Amino acid sequence: MLIRGVNCRVYFPKEQRTRGLFIYCHGGGWALGKARFMDTVIFSLIRRLGCVVVAPDYKLAPEHPYPGPNNDYEALVKGIYEEYYKELNIDKDRIIIAGDSAGGHLTAAICQRLVKQNKINYVKAQILIYPVTHVFAFHLPSFDEYREKMNGTGLLNPQYMARFILYYLGLSAHSENVKKLINCEHIHEELENDPKYQSFIGREALPYHRQDRYIDKYHRVDPQLAEIFLSLGTDPDVSPIFGISENLPPTMVLTAEYDILKDEGAQYARRVSENGVHTVWKHYPTAYHGVLNMIGSPVRRQMIRDIAEFTRDYI
Repeated sequence: MLIRGVNCRVYFPKEQRTRGLFIYCHGGGWALGKARFMDTVIFSLIRRLGCVVVAPDYKLAPEHPYPGPNNDYEALVKGIYEEYYKELNIDKDRIIIAGDSAGGHLTAAICQRLVKQNKINYVKAQILIYPVTHVFAFHLPSFDEYREKMNGTGLLNPQYMARFILYYLGLSAHSENVKKLINCEHIHEELENDPKYQSFIGREALPYHRQDRYIDKYHRVDPQLAEIFLSLGTDPDVSPIFGISENLPPTMVLTAEYDILKDEGAQYARRVSENGVHTVWKHYPTAYHGVLNMIGSPVRRQMIRDIAEFTRDYI
């Protein structure tokens, strides 16, 4: 189905038990993946919820860098709320949006766009599954843990993350730029010395206690790259943690223990909660990034159950 220029898969339950709608945005570093890759997850949610589900095949980087994926997702949500809700036979005031990894990032970014446009009523709640929430996380302990305990394993590693970010932002993803992001050479001195930066994405923003090896304040900075990220990287469209407000809808954040993104996901959950938004943060001690794609995993089943339980209150 085509909704305002966005190709979508639409799933109708055999027995529709609610007229709410669940939108699921797939991950893949803004550069990989298709909506159909999440079919089994979506089927499980439909069985539990009895709702219609829409999954967009948004345009992918590097051919379609930022703001292409964001614009597609925004157009989809607005298109359904303003027009296509009749064709889908859903209640437009009960739309849940969700996504994993880069899809979680886009979900958070689109919610914040809607807040700015005074259209947050278009979304009833948001669900972020091991999301990317900013582009400055390479100094966080979860990245150090990966290097020490999981180096060379997993679906996502620092090198992939750096390359995906560069693709997404339309920047050259050659090996030197990848290394510069991993070494935090894209963090401008203004950010490094800004208390607001520290309060949003610094080590003290972590909602649990652990020895933190924060970035060495004397690290090298690439001036050209740092200037780009000072402007582009602090845009809430790119780093949603910079756009949190009390007007966001109820939020669920899921994080995995064996995942370089777990710290930034936890930071986002904490900041949303501190802004007075109803927030549910679920951390899975035996989960890893991408576990939702692993059929037969007990953790996967638990995550789907938790998502469905949260969703029932709003759909």
